[in-house]
Amino acid sequence: MANPDFLSQLRLPRSERPRLATTPRAAAARVTYSLNVLASIIVVGRLRKIFVTLVQGQPFQADNARRLRVIGLALVAAEVSRLLVRALIWGVPDGPRVWLQLNFVGWFAIAVIFVLAEVFEEGAKLRRQAELTI
Repeated sequence: MANPDFLSQLRLPRSERPRLATTPRAAAARVTYSLNVLASIIVVGRLRKIFVTLVQGQPFQADNARRLRVIGLALVAAEVSRLLVRALIWGVPDGPRVWLQLNFVGWFAIAVIFVLAEVFEEGAKLRRQAELTI
């Protein structure tokens, strides 16, 4: 940054993509991307709060279980919206092709997140019970 004129000489290439969606498929892609960005913001925000409690050494809190459930719901919403937008724009496929549109790894990760939420809930209960004992 010794040369402040560097930024004034910087030229970015112009994008060939239109800024507005001109076709139904482009509109569907933009809606899906927007919902995925929203879900990502929710997930990252909740993960940051969970990491704070991990650093403090108190991960088993009821708040963390709720945060994990919100993360799971955000991911479910993103997956369902992706499937709905595909179905609305491209139509519902027949027979075995419907299974090709499902993201099995994503749904498995969502199930794992809900299981982790229950584990954190049980951990929070055990922690509360341990605090009450002498």
